[in-house]
Amino acid sequence: MGLSMRALYMISSIGLGHAARARVVASELTRRGFDVEFIASGASGEYLEAWGFNVNKLSRELRSLGDVFYRNYLRRGSGGFSLGVVMEMGRVASRNRVIVEGSIDLDDYDLLIADESWEAMGSNRILSHKIPKAILIDFIAYRARGFSEIIPRILVNRFLTKAFRRFDLRLFIGFREGLRGDKYGFKYIGPIPPVLEKEMLDRDSARRMLGLGDGVYILFSLGGTGAGFETLTKILDAMRILRDWDIDAELVVAPGSRGFLEHLNRLGVKVVDDKHIYKLPTLVRAFDVVVSPSGLSTISLLAISGVPGVVFPLRGHFEQIENSLLVSRYLSNIYSLGEAWSPTDMARTIKRALGAGSAKGYRGVLGDPSMVADLLSQLSFRAL
Repeated sequence: MGLSMRALYMISSIGLGHAARARVVASELTRRGFDVEFIASGASGEYLEAWGFNVNKLSRELRSLGDVFYRNYLRRGSGGFSLGVVMEMGRVASRNRVIVEGSIDLDDYDLLIADESWEAMGSNRILSHKIPKAILIDFIAYRARGFSEIIPRILVNRFLTKAFRRFDLRLFIGFREGLRGDKYGFKYIGPIPPVLEKEMLDRDSARRMLGLGDGVYILFSLGGTGAGFETLTKILDAMRILRDWDIDAELVVAPGSRGFLEHLNRLGVKVVDDKHIYKLPTLVRAFDVVVSPSGLSTISLLAISGVPGVVFPLRGHFEQIENSLLVSRYLSNIYSLGEAWSPTDMARTIKRALGAGSAKGYRGVLGDPSMVADLLSQLSFRAL
């Protein structure tokens, strides 16, 4: 072992929220002398590389579970877990796991961190290794939303139960309500924002960086999986309704990942350009309102920045549905719509958010990445 401790950080590739919060935690670990190396496929790997982190080159050989989610969401119109989705994701995760197990020697590392990594959770070789292991996750059980999801719920929860017990440190980074029924000994942390407060630019500086003028700007984020793309037409209709109401606002679309840039450019909408896609959390104060699927990463970003937001759950996505129900309980600057909403509903809610203006960030609701880094450091040093 060299002068620094080496941490292997395995990231779920479903959406960008895992990579975004891992980037903040890894920054704190780096300040504590850790050499952090990521395994992150698809857009998650691109995101971390954009921030200057070391992403193991084997990540390029892995298939993204986010692509599986997006393809099935478009086909089924739901983010729920059907049996077919569970089986396909299981096959992809198993293929990825074999690649990781054949390429990574855990003896070269001092700490393993898994942020909802299905590959790590499903690997007996990884979980039986003596290396200290920590898991960060924002749900502890899959809750079925209909008869067709009962068998998938049994399969997924059985998998999670077997995996959770084999980690040395279990950190819960969702809303506290998500820990109901915990029988694994998770430590509650709370949602971790994708940016440190000191990294965020003020409104004027952020606007100059993005080339925005003095008008009113609405940011629509597609989300990390791109599943929010299907709602773009409704968002554009909502913007036309706002103009009919004499509210002159311009829409800017954040593609979530570079994969959606070309398609958005063909549509002729104003898009966050390539060099700013993955640094957008630092620039969020440029906007008057942010509209987005209700992922925890966006919610925690709005909380720490104070920018007003309108969030809605992807259809059938149980975590986002619960986030949408809980967010107004904690955050007065975020307005929530249900799964079914019309362009008029969206326009009305954006108007309300514009009227409210920015609010002070709600830091008390959020998890502290510095605390997470301290807990991970303690776990690593206890094993020495």
